[in-house]
Amino acid sequence: MMQNKIPLSIRLKKIYDIMPECDCFADIGTDHAYLPVYMCATGKCKTAIASDIVPGPLKRANATILKFGMSDKISVRLGPGVSTLSSYEADVVSIAGMGGLIIAQILEQGRDVLKNTAKIIVQPMTAVEDLREYLYKNNWNIEQEYLVKENDKLYNILSISSADSNTAFEPDDIDIFIGRHLIEDKPDLYNEYLERKIFKLDKMIAGLKKSSSETSADKIKECEVLLNKTKKLLEDSKNV
Repeated sequence: MMQNKIPLSIRLKKIYDIMPECDCFADIGTDHAYLPVYMCATGKCKTAIASDIVPGPLKRANATILKFGMSDKISVRLGPGVSTLSSYEADVVSIAGMGGLIIAQILEQGRDVLKNTAKIIVQPMTAVEDLREYLYKNNWNIEQEYLVKENDKLYNILSISSADSNTAFEPDDIDIFIGRHLIEDKPDLYNEYLERKIFKLDKMIAGLKKSSSETSADKIKECEVLLNKTKKLLEDSKNV
């Protein structure tokens, strides 16, 4: 089967698994276009759009599309964020493999286009908490959150949609730091995820204690509160 020859990473395969069937799928920051090609090859979408902000990745994307004979199904577009899409064009959009702050910027700038999109999958490489806070506080609905492990690194994948401003979730600090859906669902890798968060907080607190500034003292208190809450979540999870 053709799809068995497409070099989809564990991370991208998880994103694929989350995707619903659709008419048109758009991959923002596509790089090699592996995800659009795989989506079309398996019949999960009828057509796809491979979009990137710089020409280099699109050259690689074109090579992949030609290799697998998908030129009639996949459109390649150059431009920032979702500016390459028009309203109602794509049912499902992925924005993956970039920093959380960049993803937040793409979502904010593309709100008018994305408000008509049925499903948006975002996968930040960094600044997960910043992205989660943006989503919670700017009328985006986090429908589900997932964890995947590749090369000993844990990745967060979030399924989101535009939210009704009257139903926006009001998060607290632990919801932003860990993620409400992860706390509620306790998916595979959840305990390891919490352990890594605890390690991160311990390291941050140790570094802050080397400073005597008032700002550092306040930050230490914030981190210690989060640390205690995260340890409690881990304890509760292990006792289930």
